[in-house]
Amino acid sequence: MTWLLGNDEGAQHGGFVLGRLADGTVPAFVSGHVQYERRFADDSTTYGGTWTGPGPDVPTGPPLALVPGCTCGWRGPDLPYEPAGGRCGNGTCYDGQGVEAHRLWKAHAQAALLAGIPTECEGHLSAVTASA
Repeated sequence: MTWLLGNDEGAQHGGFVLGRLADGTVPAFVSGHVQYERRFADDSTTYGGTWTGPGPDVPTGPPLALVPGCTCGWRGPDLPYEPAGGRCGNGTCYDGQGVEAHRLWKAHAQAALLAGIPTECEGHLSAVTASA
């Protein structure tokens, strides 16, 4: 899953979650001649989640921590991963770490986008990103 803000037409700020293993590494895979970091998609309806990308070196266990990331290269702080942790309300459950990762990424993306917005247009940013 990748998060985008409504006004980031060039997708310069696409958010996602990486998983960090107990040894401190973020698993990776190679496709063609390029190495990619393996993302972790936490399941909001059950405990646990899945690693993205092709095999053969897909980790068999969950990450120790989730790391919010952005396509611009920004990485947020490690968030300890607890598969059973989460927030529930109105019959819907969300992984608490996934929610926090999204909040941190969105704050990064809004700040980065704000730097490129003319001062007279800054008041419109909250309305544009409210749907993101």
